[in-house]
Amino acid sequence: MMRKIKDKINSQSGETLVEVLVSLLISTIAIGLLFTSIMTAAHINQANKEADAKFYKELQIAETLISQEGYESEEIQINIIFQTVDDKTLDVIRYGGEDGAFASYTHTTEGDE
Repeated sequence: MMRKIKDKINSQSGETLVEVLVSLLISTIAIGLLFTSIMTAAHINQANKEADAKFYKELQIAETLISQEGYESEEIQINIIFQTVDDKTLDVIRYGGEDGAFASYTHTTEGDE
């Protein structure tokens, strides 16, 4: 066993040019894949940060009932149908983002309506 180790240490043979080129090619491919993975992860992370910021902005608007730039309130009408009395239409203000992920609604009652 010790003899094999001494022979290996004293050996004058080395790697061939083809072996060196193949190992360089493999290393280059591995580095390229690693770089691509890092860039893809950075793009995904940025997209998630933007989506998260939009999520919390819409949530804040829906919770506070305040119109903000890019997230305007809009007046809509809701028809309420009762089985025993006349139908009623309410004017409602909707707060939240355009996609409707978060929205809150308010209405003002006028008189005895």
